[in-house]
Amino acid sequence: MKTTIIAFVCTLLSLTVGAQNEIPSGSWSISSIGHQKGILLDRYNTMSIDWMRAHTRNEDVVAVEDDVDYEVMNMASVTGQQMGINLGLTAPAARLGKWGLLREIRIAATVVTGREAMVQYSNTENPYIDPIEKSLIFCLIDNEINLAAAYLLKKRMWKIDLGLGLGGLIGTNFNPEMLIIRNSYTPSGVETQNPVYTSTTDYYRAYHSIFGRAFIPVTMGMWLGKKVELLAEGRVGTGIEWVNKNVHSIGTTWSGTVGVRWHFDMFVPGK
Repeated sequence: MKTTIIAFVCTLLSLTVGAQNEIPSGSWSISSIGHQKGILLDRYNTMSIDWMRAHTRNEDVVAVEDDVDYEVMNMASVTGQQMGINLGLTAPAARLGKWGLLREIRIAATVVTGREAMVQYSNTENPYIDPIEKSLIFCLIDNEINLAAAYLLKKRMWKIDLGLGLGGLIGTNFNPEMLIIRNSYTPSGVETQNPVYTSTTDYYRAYHSIFGRAFIPVTMGMWLGKKVELLAEGRVGTGIEWVNKNVHSIGTTWSGTVGVRWHFDMFVPGK
């Protein structure tokens, strides 16, 4: 993923530099404002009990009983719902004459809610050794706020804008919390006549994190009239997380959003 982004940066720079002599100088100004919502997914290279300890203020509570034959299942993906606003900036000479492309800088502020990271231990793979089914779940829940910026080159075809670019963001989480869930199921006839299910959940404070992500945005906009644009955007990239002097690599980050934008400058699609 990092190699792909580097190669794409070189291509994007060559397109921009190659057309500089066709672009009159001019300052960038805000040309649109919009609202978007969707999902954000981070897939970490590794996620384990050590990862959970690094995020928990009292790391001693993140432990597994030695006398239970557990099987571990790591959920390396973290997904959340996102919602935010975006600003579009254009220059007086936004069109690259040689390729017929449009330039745009897009800045977005986003809140991501309901993020969950999970590592689960279960002994259900050995029912004959231990007939009492047990599971131990470490679940980090948090929310995130981030600020992103992207440089886009767009091609306009009638009422449709197709865009491709390069961007990055920085963010931090808030209200982080570590949940430790212990479940136990005793089948009927083992210790009692009736099956018994118990579950307890303990809550612990977690550390705040800082996120950095680099991504390639792909956009499609459809104009409704002269000022309103329906917008869909997908991002794919890579990232990193800093938490309590630990660094965790986000192998792949992906997001998808839909939204609507209002353009301040008058524009007639297709011209």
